Amino acid sequence: MPHIWNQRGAAPPAESYWDAERLEQALSEHADCVIQALADMADERGATPAQLAIAWLLSHAEVTAPIVGADRPEYVDDVFGALAIELTRQERQDLDAVSQWEAPGQYL
Repeated sequence: MPHIWNQRGAAPPAESYWDAERLEQALSEHADCVIQALADMADERGATPAQLAIAWLLSHAEVTAPIVGADRPEYVDDVFGALAIELTRQERQDLDAVSQWEAPGQYL
């Protein structure tokens, strides 16, 4: 499994679009929890966190076409790998629960 670098405090790879400062601004404690849940579940399934995230999106009828930024060959592999994953009801519920968020006041 590839190293999960997209967590607060972890340095992104040198060739990444994300520098440490930009990454720190983009991620939150809540995002860390979602990323960790995906990483743990992916480990159990022998998949990548990206594959599980895409499979989770595809499991929602209201999502018609998840948009992914596959700018490297291995990212394309993640997209196609996700198509072979069918989440269990419990996995879907776990990811739904950990990803719940509250919209900021200006959006309510």
